[in-house]
Amino acid sequence: MGGGMEANKNRWVEEWGASRENLEYNFRWTRRNFALVGIFGIAIPVLVYKGIVKEFLSYCRLLVSKTELAR
Repeated sequence: MGGGMEANKNRWVEEWGASRENLEYNFRWTRRNFALVGIFGIAIPVLVYKGIVKEFLSYCRLLVSKTELAR
């Protein structure tokens, strides 16, 4: 009843999957890779962290000034 339902393999999908499985063996550091790691792995997280800390400190200063005015 359920025969003849085999999936046809796509050659390009199979090659892409094989290259993904072996990525750690075929990876090479290039200038572009260094730049991407520097931007997305270091610079953006640091900027996000600094922005969060700056906002937190400004909110804390606002709360302190309001409590001092209320006294």
